[in-house]
This record gives sequence, C-alpha cells and structure tokens, in this order.
Amino acid sequence: MVIPLGTPLLISFWSNELGGEVCNIDELFVAPAYRGRGLAADLFTMLASSEQLLWPGKLVALALAVSPANECVRALDERFGFHGNNLSMHLPLPNK
Repeated sequence: MVIPLGTPLLISFWSNELGGEVCNIDELFVAPAYRGRGLAADLFTMLASSEQLLWPGKLVALALAVSPANECVRALDERFGFHGNNLSMHLPLPNK
C-alpha cells in the first residue's frame, strides 16, 4: 500500500518574456504529519536542478502563487530566491 506524503499540482506554460517553458506550482500539499521535513524544498531543488528528472523539458523558470498570510511558505520561497509581489512569485533558472 502506498501512502502519499503530499501532492503537487504542476502546470506548464510558455512565457515569451522569459523565452521558454515555465513550471507553475499551482498547489502543493504536504500531509500534516510530514510537514517541516524539507519535502517542499526537495521538490523545488529537483525542479531547479539541471539534471532534474521530474519534468520532460527544459524549464526557464518556476512560478507559484503565494498567500500573503502563509508566512512559512513565503519564507521557504524567499530562501530559494523566488521574488515577486504578494500573490505571484517566480524563480528564473540558469540556462542549462
């Protein structure tokens, strides 16, 4: 029996401004018993890695919507270098 620890909803879109495919992290749920263990950070790291295996193509950025009230998530996003306004943040990735 497999018990999921969490569920990400990842959506692809093309950005003319950034010149490529962007992975929008639309939703990210981690089961309460597994929060605070770095699972979201691991997901961000894997998606941003030049050798990532989670995404079929080359990504130019990660994007996500963040609630201003969710301080834990905002702190994680800022630690990874995401930047933007109160609702939408993005992280440009280096050319691979």
